[in-house]
Amino acid sequence: MNLSLFIAKRYFFSKKISGVVHLISGISLAGITVCSFALIVILSVFNGLEETISKLYNIFDSDLKVVPIKGKYFHLSREQINNIKKNQYILGASEVIEENAVLKYGDKQTIATFKGIDPPYLRTMKLDSGVSNGSTVIRDGEYNYTLVGSGVAARLKLQGKDDFRQIEVYVPGKGEINILEPDNAFNHRGIYPSGRFSTVQEFDDHFIIVPLSFARMLEDRPKEMTSFEIKAKNDKYIEQIRKDIAVIVGPNYKILDRYEQEPTTYKVMKSEKFFVYLILTFIMLIAAFNMVGGLLMLTIDKKQDLMALLSMGATQHTIRRILFYEGLLLSVVGGIIGIILGTLVSLGQQKYGWVKINGGGENNYFVLNSYPIAFQWSDFILIVATVIVLGLTASWYPAVIANKRLNIQDLKS
Repeated sequence: MNLSLFIAKRYFFSKKISGVVHLISGISLAGITVCSFALIVILSVFNGLEETISKLYNIFDSDLKVVPIKGKYFHLSREQINNIKKNQYILGASEVIEENAVLKYGDKQTIATFKGIDPPYLRTMKLDSGVSNGSTVIRDGEYNYTLVGSGVAARLKLQGKDDFRQIEVYVPGKGEINILEPDNAFNHRGIYPSGRFSTVQEFDDHFIIVPLSFARMLEDRPKEMTSFEIKAKNDKYIEQIRKDIAVIVGPNYKILDRYEQEPTTYKVMKSEKFFVYLILTFIMLIAAFNMVGGLLMLTIDKKQDLMALLSMGATQHTIRRILFYEGLLLSVVGGIIGIILGTLVSLGQQKYGWVKINGGGENNYFVLNSYPIAFQWSDFILIVATVIVLGLTASWYPAVIANKRLNIQDLKS
């Protein structure tokens, strides 16, 4: 066994050390433990929130979205569309028209965005769990229906499905506007609401979903679209699908994945997680540098022992490594304890949902009842690496300084 490590372990567990040294070392150990614990728990919560939000966004956003580099509307040939849909990795695809419109329901009016899709594509959106007071239908036989975002529905005072009163959808008409006939300045059509959906507030407050044919007639664009959306059978196929589609549509189009469709949201989440890591790492750094004082106190407390080792042939390098390993043990043990406790608490939260969002009572309006948890191996590796680096940094300096102050003449005192 490594002599320096063996002696460092004996000092680590020794009860014959000054109470002040034990206190300082205990504070350092507790600080590293608490910070490691907090890092595991908080980063796991961030992972859970990111995973949950990603799933919610993925209900409304597609896995891949084809949009033109220039302009808003574009046209793909029937051959191009068929070639895309034939791809073995694609679960569903649809031409899409998105436009702003004025909605009128009874005596209520609001501005919203309608999203026109092929009715079969609605099944791939997995919107069923988010639909309330109605059914997940936008086309039934020859009748058109719309699914209304909960925020839009609230502004229209729409409770849910309504087979008796339509929502009137108004969009600006094409061509010149006759100021003497303002009603002709708008195209408008009526559509019955089939229900209201709730996913992410950003979508709930701004969108209604309508059949593509309804959107085409409203906009008078029989062949054009604002985007072409694709759902993959599995996330692992997304990059392959992107490459295949790029060959089909050519260089005049961008193919956006779900992160590129909502860049701000995902960047903010990543930034928040990174800054939380920095703050807790800084606190851990302060705790780790408490070891500087602890190791210097240990050197004073065990000076006679260390000098005795020197007199028996131990080198300066051996003494330096004893103190270095002592500090490293404090960091590693504290980190391991914190990681284990953090993992156990996170697993408990994942299974039992101890910590509720908004109390988790009957009046909870959040999508989740409790904070979600998701583990990533990269977090564990990052925390272990952080603990080791901080331990190495905090142990090296006092080990060198203390070693320089040892003097063989002190044995005679």
